[in-house]
Amino acid sequence: MKTSNPSSLRHYTKFDSLQYILNCHEEDIVNGIPFIDLRLSDPLQCNDLMEERFFIESLYTGSEVSKQLKSDIDEIKKEIGIPFIISLIHQKRAVMKDCPLSEIPMWNMYGGKNKGACLRFDYKLLKKYCENHEIMLFPIKYLNNTQMREETEWIRKRMKKITEAKTRKSECLHIYKRAIQYKPLNWRYENEYRIAIWSNDYEIIDNKFYFHIKVPLYCLKEIIIGSSADFDECKNTIETIKNNFEEKGVLAEFKVSKSKILMRL
Repeated sequence: MKTSNPSSLRHYTKFDSLQYILNCHEEDIVNGIPFIDLRLSDPLQCNDLMEERFFIESLYTGSEVSKQLKSDIDEIKKEIGIPFIISLIHQKRAVMKDCPLSEIPMWNMYGGKNKGACLRFDYKLLKKYCENHEIMLFPIKYLNNTQMREETEWIRKRMKKITEAKTRKSECLHIYKRAIQYKPLNWRYENEYRIAIWSNDYEIIDNKFYFHIKVPLYCLKEIIIGSSADFDECKNTIETIKNNFEEKGVLAEFKVSKSKILMRL
C-alpha cells in the first residue's frame, strides 16, 4: 500500500543541545543562507541495542554464503566508513485531539523529560536539500523476527547468484547501507525517519562517535518548547539566538510555541 509523504518531521532534544544546533557563526552563512548544525551518532550507540544488529545478525546467520558476504561487506565498511544517523519523527494524530501517537514517549525519552524542545522541519525542503548533497533521508521499515529472517534469506540467495566483481561490490554497498533502515516491530509507534551518512572521519566524545552536517535554517519551521520547561526563559534564549542571526544580516523565521502535552514528573 502506497503511503503519502509527511508534511513535516520532528526532532526532540534537550534544551542545551538546541542552543548548540542553532549557534550561528560567520562561516555558517553561505550566499546569505544561514545553516544550522545537526549532530549524527553511530546507531550502535542508540538506546536499543538491536538497532543495526537486527539486520546484520540475521544476514550473517543460516547460510554458507554469509561468510563471504561478511568479508565483502567488511571491505565496503573500510572504504566508506561507519554509519551516522539522526532520528526524525513523522507524527500521526491519535484519537485524542492535538496529541500525536508518539509525542508523549518522545518528550519523555528524548525531549529532556518534557523540559527540552522539538524542532519541526519542513519535509519537502529537507528532502530536497539532502538529495542535492548526497545525504540519505528515509523512513524506517519495521519488521518482526520472522519478516527479518525472510528479508535477509532472500538477500543471501540472491547474492549466491552474483559472481561478477563489480556487480557484487555494488550490491554489497547497497546491503551495507540497508542495515540501518530496519528496526524491530515494537518500535513502530515512533514512525521514524532518518538522516544518514557514512564516514571514516568523525569526532570522538566520551568514547562515542559523532559526525556533523549542516542544513539550511529555512528547513526549520518551528521550535516547540516542552510544557514542563520555563517557557518565558526558553523563549527569551531563542529570541537572543534569533537576534544573533539578524546581527549577521539574515532572518530566522521559525515560530516558537509551547507543547500542549502535559506530563507528570
